[in-house]
Amino acid sequence: MPDFIGRFENIETDWNRVTTHLGMPTATLPLLETISGWRPTPEALKAVRTATAVHLTRRNKALLRTRYVEGLKLGSYPSE
Repeated sequence: MPDFIGRFENIETDWNRVTTHLGMPTATLPLLETISGWRPTPEALKAVRTATAVHLTRRNKALLRTRYVEGLKLGSYPSE
């Protein structure tokens, strides 16, 4: 079971809480307003990918895939 679940409504505060807990540098999440709503900027996506590559080990990826296999299927996300 997760020990913390963030909420979109508090995304900035929750993101800082998670990065602090993981020992990662905190950063403002840049967002771009579009006609269809808010979406991450390319810089934000790059920062998330970089942080993920550094902090998400193969073992942790395998644990997440095992734990959330049904959710990944339901959301049509790749399981690899």
